[in-house]
Amino acid sequence: AGVVTLETGRIGRAPDLRRRSIFIQPGNDAERLWAIDLAVRTSSVAAVIADGRGFGLRETRRLQLASERAAAPILLARPPEEASHLSAASIRWVVSAVPSVGHQHRPRWRISLRRAKSRAALRQHIDTQPSRLVEWNHATRTVAVPATVFHRSRPTTHSSVVPIFGRRSA
Repeated sequence: AGVVTLETGRIGRAPDLRRRSIFIQPGNDAERLWAIDLAVRTSSVAAVIADGRGFGLRETRRLQLASERAAAPILLARPPEEASHLSAASIRWVVSAVPSVGHQHRPRWRISLRRAKSRAALRQHIDTQPSRLVEWNHATRTVAVPATVFHRSRPTTHSSVVPIFGRRSA
């Protein structure tokens, strides 16, 4: 399955993600909304990651319904100045940069739960922690929970790749 990414600006992309993705640059907000809606309805698309800038309650509700019907997630990124804008999203996260420890090529972010509309939605997306520290590993091209966070009693230089959100497999 592939990932469709809709962007309004240029961003860095890992080569593996690029190979499995379709990148679309719509000309305006209406085209962007249409492209997200159409992409999530495509059976070969596993997820849609898009710029959610400027979308209000009506637009996000349309995308929420399309996502539910397709059983594929739509991840909308919005700028901080739109944090208070209304949205139909079942879960809202805030992603903040965190200083790297020891290695400049391992950027870190804190991903914190801002709002969950229901306990069912919350259980579907996270296991126990409403906030996670994650780190980019350039060598493996993965985002992982740093070992110093995951195994607090045994700090190491390696990262444990664990589910960032969602249930752990048995």
